[in-house]
Amino acid sequence: MPPTLMAQCRASARTRGKSDPIDALAIARAAVREPDRATAHLDDLAVDVRLLSDRRGHLVATRTATVNQRRSTSCAGTCTISPPTWTPPAG
Repeated sequence: MPPTLMAQCRASARTRGKSDPIDALAIARAAVREPDRATAHLDDLAVDVRLLSDRRGHLVATRTATVNQRRSTSCAGTCTISPPTWTPPAG
């Protein structure tokens, strides 16, 4: 929805400033006033790319959770990690 269609509704709102509930109401009212406006649709390629991207995000999150879980349970407080030792070269 173009902002100009929502301007009148937002101007009549009782509170000043930006508000998600007020904006949602303004968009809904503008949509009812303008029923013949074009609607956005994704083509098949865009849908496929979005599905692949969402799936990849899920897989990355699952991998991260698995790695973190393995790290936390592998030592379980009994491991001691020694700092690396470094000796300066002679000379």
